[in-house]
Amino acid sequence: PARANLKRLDTAYEQMQRELKAGAVGMDAAQREALAESLAKGRALIADTLAQLAPGQNTLLARRRFDQAEAALEQTRRLVAGPRRAAEARAGAAVMGAEIEFLGLADNAVFDEPETARRVTEMMRGLRPEVVLTHWVDDFHLDHAAAFRLAQRAVNAVRGTEAWPYHLCASDVSRSRGIRGGFEPDTYIDISDAWEEKARALRCHESQGP
Repeated sequence: PARANLKRLDTAYEQMQRELKAGAVGMDAAQREALAESLAKGRALIADTLAQLAPGQNTLLARRRFDQAEAALEQTRRLVAGPRRAAEARAGAAVMGAEIEFLGLADNAVFDEPETARRVTEMMRGLRPEVVLTHWVDDFHLDHAAAFRLAQRAVNAVRGTEAWPYHLCASDVSRSRGIRGGFEPDTYIDISDAWEEKARALRCHESQGP
């Protein structure tokens, strides 16, 4: 029913407000204020719609308002997730003494396109890596599959004028799922000496439930 769906969505908005109030990692005060205002408007929209509905009533207006509020909440989640995950990645890299750079691409919006390929190639020329470790081309997660293609294009581009990178390697995949079956590695590296350090780095990614 429309009323129950709207109330469930309002609960999700309320949870998002609590998380934002607790402190969105990596966001400045202006960003938090703007997102808090967006969430407040979404909850007001839901409350106004509920006030217009009689018990058990299911209207086209309620469906339209629900879709609007749900889309706004998802956009807010993405805006919060970007800085938070970036901060977690920096913290994890710091544990391992590694440097990290970002291209600012949104989650679920990474595509194998010329402009992004150019930026990845420029980054690779600046870093001059001997080994490139990326995702598997058959990864079921589309961002991961696109990341492989972008890395492949960059490696091919720099190899035209440089002797590096020497290797382009693919790691395990999202939930070990591939388009044509599971990931089957052909190379293993013993990281026993760095296992505890890696575990600490992984625990920095709290939003990913390590």
